[in-house]
Amino acid sequence: VLADAARRAPATTETALSSSVNPSTYGQNVTFTATVSSATATGMVRFTIDGGLTGELVAEVPLTSGTATFSIAGLGIGDHTIVADYGGDASFDPSTSDPLSQTVGLAQTSTVVTSSLNPSTYGQNVTFTAAVTGAAATPTGTVQFNIDGTDADLPVDLAAGVATYTTTLPLPAGNHTVTATYSGDPLTYGGSFGSLTQGVNKVTTATTVRSSDTNAKVGDTIRLTATTTWVAAGAGTPTGTVVFSLNGATNVVIGSGVPLGTNGVTVYNWTVAGGQIGTWTLTARYSGDINFVESAGTLSKQRVR
Repeated sequence: VLADAARRAPATTETALSSSVNPSTYGQNVTFTATVSSATATGMVRFTIDGGLTGELVAEVPLTSGTATFSIAGLGIGDHTIVADYGGDASFDPSTSDPLSQTVGLAQTSTVVTSSLNPSTYGQNVTFTAAVTGAAATPTGTVQFNIDGTDADLPVDLAAGVATYTTTLPLPAGNHTVTATYSGDPLTYGGSFGSLTQGVNKVTTATTVRSSDTNAKVGDTIRLTATTTWVAAGAGTPTGTVVFSLNGATNVVIGSGVPLGTNGVTVYNWTVAGGQIGTWTLTARYSGDINFVESAGTLSKQRVR
């Protein structure tokens, strides 16, 4: 009788618990697997997270070939304790796994920066957009825009994962490094940053020249006027100088380094010298500056007699 009772006594079991990825990140799916020491055991396994007291899901899963799995993607940031309890059956005793510590870290994000106009032209406002994405819910927090190593303004709040910044001062001509740094969200997301190279072209100019007397005599004083124009909204006023010359075999310079005048109008009073007799092409060449392209204008048949 005692031998028959011994044969009918449930066998002892052990339950092991493992995680599919540990540590994991916020929003990442994690599968917990409970393995009972006998593959023929049947019954249910109860998975408990943080003692079942934190509102985390507690699940009961049937054994299949000695294993039971439970998946969850909603674990919060931090450390969690998971336990698997095998309830036993007619042939096998219950058993409980050792506690498993699951660490959940901040989710990774990606920040992509785009420009409303690239390249732009000096004087044009440009809007930079930072789009922040992650694996779980839409990221929240702020984005700091930076141009050439200097913060562009105060951090900008994300709205639906997007932040924008529009320049308020003209970017000088040339290439500029624009970065957008996402601050992260301490409850869900880690920070990230993106960057782009913003090109800014110089403003195109055009220069014309006219003479107060195209049939002058030696000793006369002639008023030469160079007019430099440009088209760019809000671009400001070009700086630089204008050189007046008589183009020909000798390329005689008659006015060198004359400062560009107000509104682009440059005036030079030329007193005709004896060595300048002839028929010439009169040229006015604007030097350009860091933001404006050089240009030149000509007037044919400037006579000196």
